[in-house]
Amino acid sequence: MDEKRLEAFEKMLDAVLSQYDSTTEKMARLKADGKEKTATYRQLFADKLQY
Repeated sequence: MDEKRLEAFEKMLDAVLSQYDSTTEKMARLKADGKEKTATYRQLFADKLQY
């Protein structure tokens, strides 16, 4: 039982970290283009704050 829980947790953690990295990369691209005021950038910023 504990091994299944640990495996599920590690899978979830990998997904969260992957999403966080993806969000950070997208935000960096938008910032480089000077698009910090866009709705997309602000939504990504809010998503990043959740994790």
